[in-house]
Amino acid sequence: MYAFAIWDGRDQKLVMIRDRMGIKPLYYYRTPDGVLFGSEQKAILAHPLAKRVVDADGLREAFSYAFTPGHAIWADMRQVEPGTIVTVDVTGVRERAYWRLETRPHTDDAGTSVGRVRELLDDIVRRQLVADVPRCLLLSGGLDSGALTALAAAHLGAGQVRTFAVDFMGQAENFRPDDLRDTPDTPFIQDVVRHVGTQHADIVLDPRTLADPGVRRAVALARDLPVGTGDMDLSLYLLFKAIRGKSTVALSGEAADEIFGGYRHMHIPPDPGRTRVPVDRRQRRPLRQGLHRARPAPADAAGSRRLPAGRVRHRHRRGRASRRRRRLRAPHADHDSSARDPVHEIPARPQGPHEHGGRARGPGCRTATTGSSNTSTTPPGR
Repeated sequence: MYAFAIWDGRDQKLVMIRDRMGIKPLYYYRTPDGVLFGSEQKAILAHPLAKRVVDADGLREAFSYAFTPGHAIWADMRQVEPGTIVTVDVTGVRERAYWRLETRPHTDDAGTSVGRVRELLDDIVRRQLVADVPRCLLLSGGLDSGALTALAAAHLGAGQVRTFAVDFMGQAENFRPDDLRDTPDTPFIQDVVRHVGTQHADIVLDPRTLADPGVRRAVALARDLPVGTGDMDLSLYLLFKAIRGKSTVALSGEAADEIFGGYRHMHIPPDPGRTRVPVDRRQRRPLRQGLHRARPAPADAAGSRRLPAGRVRHRHRRGRASRRRRRLRAPHADHDSSARDPVHEIPARPQGPHEHGGRARGPGCRTATTGSSNTSTTPPGR
């Protein structure tokens, strides 16, 4: 895995290359006399020539998690696509694919397929275990992390594998099955630990730590995006921070659900009459409500923002009890002449320095210059 840029002084050109699967990121931003490039988006945004603007396409991708290859959330910023070479010189910017993942019919039977997958996994685990620093594996209780742990133990020997798992305070006592998890992860993690014989440690997180504004800001800066996957990003950040003092290399199973069909929506029977992509019910309502909150309401002659009647009915169609609770929280008109009915009007909420609207701003972009990421300006022809 790699992503790098080479400046060819003889031919006066910049060459940017990204690995075949796109594991390492590499971004660039066109300027009037060249490009800015870096391994992180915030490194480019720290430069004064980069406009911190998110357009409509960027918002769609951020909220739908349907990312277009080569696009970044920020307007006019692009990624070097996986398996691609981008060349910049006096003639402009050119892209050329040096490798592409091709699809072809799978003709192997079940036994041959299992043997081939086992061979590939065993080979990659063996090569990834080569390191001169302490190593560990992340256990989640799933088939992918359990398989990698067992293969690592076969190479390193019994008792030589260190594993970590993340858990939440009160999870065992308060767990409730839902559409995402039928059972808690801990029993399956313990089964793997006993079977393989690993040196295991659980990192238990409490609600106060997860809600810490400093932690949430650090996670948003690390992702380069103001949106994420809820407590999953926070827990991963805190997990890596906790194991950093014991292991600096961690092996984890990635993309197993995508490759082997682990998501529930992949098993929905085909419907000839379906014209839309299946969407998880859990994602549908938060996305719709978030878009309505983000859309500014038109202002009337007095300057107050008043929602159209159709929008009001959509926003408050959850029931009479909900509307009644909102009215009880509203200030009385006799007490404040500027009081607004919360059923019909939504006051503009002031943005704090760490919140992101349509235009990114605040410390998140400025502090990028002090990190390990590098950004460079390359003027062609100089």
